[in-house]
Amino acid sequence: MLDRSDGRYTVNAIRMKHAPLLIVTGQIALTLMCVSAVPGASIEFSCGPMMLSFDENNGDLTRMTCQGRGIARVEHDVPPVTFGVGPADKVTWFEQIAFSRKLVKQTRPSPDRLELTISAGPYELVESYRLYLDAARVDRSVQLVNRGPDTLRLRGLAFRTSGLVATELGFYRFPAAWPPRSHRFAEMQPGRKAYSRGTIAPALAELSSSQSLLWTSFTEDNPGLEVTEDRGRFDVRQTVAACGYLRPNDAQDFGFVSLQVIEGNYWTALGRLWAWMDSVALRVPEDRPEWVPGGILYSYHPGGTIGSGFNDLGGFSAATEKLLPTLPRLGVKAIWILPVESRSPYWPFDYYQFAEGLGDAAQFRQLVAKAHELNLRVWQDLVPHGGSPQAVHNLAHPEFMLVREDSSHLDYWLNDFKLPAWQHYIADVAAHYMTN
Repeated sequence: MLDRSDGRYTVNAIRMKHAPLLIVTGQIALTLMCVSAVPGASIEFSCGPMMLSFDENNGDLTRMTCQGRGIARVEHDVPPVTFGVGPADKVTWFEQIAFSRKLVKQTRPSPDRLELTISAGPYELVESYRLYLDAARVDRSVQLVNRGPDTLRLRGLAFRTSGLVATELGFYRFPAAWPPRSHRFAEMQPGRKAYSRGTIAPALAELSSSQSLLWTSFTEDNPGLEVTEDRGRFDVRQTVAACGYLRPNDAQDFGFVSLQVIEGNYWTALGRLWAWMDSVALRVPEDRPEWVPGGILYSYHPGGTIGSGFNDLGGFSAATEKLLPTLPRLGVKAIWILPVESRSPYWPFDYYQFAEGLGDAAQFRQLVAKAHELNLRVWQDLVPHGGSPQAVHNLAHPEFMLVREDSSHLDYWLNDFKLPAWQHYIADVAAHYMTN
C-alpha cells in the first residue's frame, strides 16, 4: 500500500498477492503493473482531496471520501453504470439481467485518470474516472461495446452514486426547478424519488453548513438526474437519454457527468456552478462584440403578429416603411427576423420560396438595406428541423428524415441533425440567404 502522504497523486493497491511494480517520481506515484485479485480486495485511486475505492473483482465503486471523510459507501452490489435495452414497451436494465461484472483490466492514462474495463455477459464497459488536484471533483464517462452477435436497441444509460450520507439537518435541492423546494433529509421516505432535468441537470445537497455536494452533466444526449430516498442515505442516478442501436463491436461513448464536494453551504455550492460551466467552456465567448451586453434585440415577422396568423403587417415592404423607422427610438440595436420561408414560422415547407404574402427577393433586400441604413444589425431565423414529411426537401431526399422502429416518420422535428448530407443542405440554405 502506498501512503497518501503529500495529498497529491497516489494509486493504492490493498491486500494483493504480489507487490506491484512502482515508479515514484517527485510527488507522483503510479502503479504500472496489474495485480491478481484477492477476494475482498479493493483498488483505491486518489488525486488531490478525493479518494475512490473499487471492488477489485467486479470494478464496482464501493466508497468515496473527501479529505478522509466518507461521502458515499455502497452496502451491497450496485453497478456504478447501468443501461437499458430492448423494445420500447419492455425495457430491461442491466441490474435486471443475470450477468455478473468482472474487472478484466485497469489502466491509468494519466495521474488523474483511471479506466476500468468490465466484462459482463456480451457487454464490455470501459468506465473512466477523472479526479482533480485542485478541486474535490470526480468526472465519470463510459464506453459501451456490445460484443454479442446481435444488434440491440439502447434505451438509456445512467451513472449511479449510491449510499450517499444524509445528515439529519441537511437537504437536497434542484436549482433549475421552480418554485424552489428543499427536500429535507429528516423527512425522506424510503423509495421516494425526485427528479432534475435541464441542459446540465444540476442538483445540490447541503450535508452541513460547511460541506455540500454538486452534481452536473455535460453530455451530447439530454441529461437528467434521479434521487432515490432512504433512511439516513440517498442514491443518485445521473441519466443520459441515449436511444439508438448497439451494433456488434461498435463502441459508443457516454458522458461525462460530474460530482463535486464543496466546502460551504448550499449557497456557496450554487455559486460554484459558474466555475464548473467555465471549466467545460459553457461561458460567454471572449470575442463577444461590445454592443451585445447592452443591446436591445427586436424580434418580429414581416407578415405580422402571431395573433393575426402573421398577416396584419403586410410583408417586406410594409415592414421596411412602417416598422423599421420606429425601432431606433426604442434603443433597438438589432432585428431578429422570424422564419420567412414558405409555410413558416417554424414549419418549413420550401426553404427557397418565401411565405405567401411577404413579397419577393428584391423587397427583402430593400428591408435589409434599410435596417443597415438605420444602424440595425439583421439576424434571420433559420429552422433546421425540416418541417414535415411532405416538405419539398424531404420528398426529394427521404434519407434526410429520421425513421421510427415501425419505418414511419415523425410529423415534426424529423430531420437527422447528425447526418452530414442534411448539415450540408442547411448550410447551403444559409449561404443562399446570405449571398442573395
